[in-house]
Amino acid sequence: MISDLPKEHQEHSKGKHNIYFLIHQKQKRKMQNNQETTKSLISPTIENQRLSGLQTKQLQLAVDSIKKQYGDANSFLSVFNKNIQPIVATNIERAYLGTAPSLSLAQQAYNKQLIIAWLMAQLENLNDFIGVNQKMTLLQMQETAQIIFSNYHFLKVTEIHLFLHRLKSGQYGEFYGSIDPIRITNSLRIFLKERNNEISAFEQSRQNRKMEKLRDEWKQKAITRDEYEKIKSRKLLNYK
Repeated sequence: MISDLPKEHQEHSKGKHNIYFLIHQKQKRKMQNNQETTKSLISPTIENQRLSGLQTKQLQLAVDSIKKQYGDANSFLSVFNKNIQPIVATNIERAYLGTAPSLSLAQQAYNKQLIIAWLMAQLENLNDFIGVNQKMTLLQMQETAQIIFSNYHFLKVTEIHLFLHRLKSGQYGEFYGSIDPIRITNSLRIFLKERNNEISAFEQSRQNRKMEKLRDEWKQKAITRDEYEKIKSRKLLNYK
């Protein structure tokens, strides 16, 4: 025991004891910090795995829904053939906010090669439509299709139809002498700005219609001031 030692030894022992205590406390804090760090590393990993699992499940549900609605690859190509462009253009809200899949989801449901081939078919139709001497080559159409898929995979197939219909109508200018793939991709960037503005307007319109419907329902369920006073009077009479 420290109290059994001479005074000078007691002070020395107390000093050593304090040093050991401080070292112990420091090591203890270090261990706690390491544990917290380990937890912080493990928890996000588990959370990411959980989110990844949810995303995988949601993706599979989306893929199943596409195949159920549009059938196999041949049926998909038939449904979204080039001839529906004018139909899509007459219902812009549906083109943006309808159930048609994005290029990315369509690729998940079928395969990338099919979607690239689908894009090339749309570009070939544009190639035939534009009255210029120098048409796009097969290689140019393939590369343009790859660029559209890589950079704009979030677009719905109906949005591609809408873009090409507007391009054909001269909304983004005319082609002179040749069909330039750069002109197509530049026009697509203009379309994206239009798309963002139009989607915002459609969503706001939907929200306004929803609020108007709720107000109408509330009016049907609401009572007038006179009806309220009568109900209040009856309750008071019953209470008395």
